[in-house]
Amino acid sequence: MADSTIDEIKRRVDIVDFIGETVQLKRAGKSFKGLCPFHGEKSPSFNVSAERQSWHCFGCGEGGDVFTFVQKREGVGFAEALRTLADRAGVQLQEHERPDPVKRERVDRLAELLESTALFYRGLLQSNAGADAREYLTGRGVTQESIERFGLGYGERTGRALERHLTQAGYTVAEAVEAGALGQTDGRTYDRFRDRVIFPIRDVNGRAIGFGGRALRADQQPKYLNSPQSELFDKGANLYALDHARAAIREGGQAIVVEGYLDALIPHQAGFRNVVATLGTALTEHHVRILRNLGREIVLCLDSDLAGLRAAQRGSSVAHEGTADEAVRIDLGALNRWERPRRRDQQQAAIFVERRTILKVMTLEGGKDPDEVIRQDPSAWTRAVESALPVIDFVLANLGRIFDLSETDGRRDAARASVGLIHDVADPIDRDRHLQRLAAVIGTQVDVLREFARRSVRLVPPQEETPAPGQRAAPRQGSAPDSALSRGTTADDRGYATRLENLVIALRLRAPEDAPWPDSADFEDGAHRAVIEQLRTLFPWPDAPTALDRLREAAGGPLDEIVRRVEAADRENELISPGDIARELRVRSLELRKLRLLRQHQALDSALREETDDMNPAERRQYLERLVQVAADVNGAIAEQRQLGVVGSTSWSVRRGREVLGG
Repeated sequence: MADSTIDEIKRRVDIVDFIGETVQLKRAGKSFKGLCPFHGEKSPSFNVSAERQSWHCFGCGEGGDVFTFVQKREGVGFAEALRTLADRAGVQLQEHERPDPVKRERVDRLAELLESTALFYRGLLQSNAGADAREYLTGRGVTQESIERFGLGYGERTGRALERHLTQAGYTVAEAVEAGALGQTDGRTYDRFRDRVIFPIRDVNGRAIGFGGRALRADQQPKYLNSPQSELFDKGANLYALDHARAAIREGGQAIVVEGYLDALIPHQAGFRNVVATLGTALTEHHVRILRNLGREIVLCLDSDLAGLRAAQRGSSVAHEGTADEAVRIDLGALNRWERPRRRDQQQAAIFVERRTILKVMTLEGGKDPDEVIRQDPSAWTRAVESALPVIDFVLANLGRIFDLSETDGRRDAARASVGLIHDVADPIDRDRHLQRLAAVIGTQVDVLREFARRSVRLVPPQEETPAPGQRAAPRQGSAPDSALSRGTTADDRGYATRLENLVIALRLRAPEDAPWPDSADFEDGAHRAVIEQLRTLFPWPDAPTALDRLREAAGGPLDEIVRRVEAADRENELISPGDIARELRVRSLELRKLRLLRQHQALDSALREETDDMNPAERRQYLERLVQVAADVNGAIAEQRQLGVVGSTSWSVRRGREVLGG
């Protein structure tokens, strides 16, 4: 789609009017504020800028444009948000920008087939044939109310009745196989879930997408069986009971992730309705992305053994770009110096802190399953949740139980299990503190661990650069940091930001497989954010041209113009070595993050200057605390840039040709 189509929609749909239909907004200077619809709060921290046509919540850190708002509010992708806003704006999308109506009709029909299958299984559970299944559920403490609420069922023993039911309902055998309801081997079809208790799996909107079956006989293998991958069902991108848990997670800001159907169902039955279950997989990036849109805290329910430790490591690995294990520190001393926030010198530190998801781990006494704990003593579950540890604390607390720290090999293995998690901590002060804790636990020196970390996670050492003509040299360690506001009005230059977003995506195309991914939250434009998120689903790939082809195919019409511009930016990178590409990706990602922070600075600065007289002391202090928080974040970004040798200087892509970013 041409950029003009997206721009036309943005011109016709005023973001203040649109958001104002669901959020009560009050004018505050040049912007508007209200209570955030995405997390519970009593003081308004949700800001909408008519000038920039963007929104941001200073409480939970979410933000973006009108497309991003629809995506988060409705829980849909960019293409669906595009259709919603195009209809609102009266903008006619071209045919290639719309989903294939034939394909959509076919997928809708498969979903209806699965609904019919779910109803068939529910009926069988209540029949004479389902007596053993009912007895099993009763023995596990499942009430009739929960059976009805979650639509539990039974797959009869012969494995032939479902095919008859579906064909009589007007569906073909081929459709049933495609939807995953029936299996097929050598032309013979059969019910995949014969003689099993059935747990319907639904997407976040409650639509049936697949099934899980629990064996009733000891000789049945596997014990648990899921639907196969299909257009509707992806076990790595869906969570059991999410349709029931969504409201509770959004209201409380916390999601608890368990590993079994009943481990999720029984907590719901007991009133703990923020619990979801993975579908036979470890926590994935898709899971994190879904849950972080609903709540700030994700709690993994794990065993405190080696398997639990490894699960915590995997969970941190997939979540680390959007997580931090502890809250940002508040510099109260700095607050005391800000007696009159209108002063210009005090505004220099007014920058926004980005939202991070908190990842924690909870364990249950005696290695019991969640459903067993809750049935015996619901208060034990509450205590376990309240005692959940940040993932790093969980790992450090259990190293001595898992590794022999009296032996060199054991200490080495313990360090290897920990330094990756510590490296993922964004705050350098917290990172160093965790290294000191690890050194004390395993009995070694902090400097040894720092060296171990550099070798293990392949940190890029600081490098000296020869400045381009007319450019300042990069400052050495110990020199004064550049002013966070030195870019002046560049932070408002949307054209510059758009070109930078294109370049970051292009660099990611050619970066090595282990290069860090840019944070999608740093892409203010909803369309660019959709492209980078789509790109992650295609990784890894053999080369950039192939990746572009796959991205173009996956993104489709709504984003093809952005993909074309990314391709143009990619041509600048064809002759650059992978090492330089990886370094430049980090440089540009940091610049993108700083632009986002500066935009938030301007919004917060404006609010403080124009609303101070209307603020009560508690509200003003809350704003000032945010300023301190973000100052630490910006200092961290500057420190990373200094480590890369680019603070105050230029990098190779600008030296090669400043036309890449237009000056």
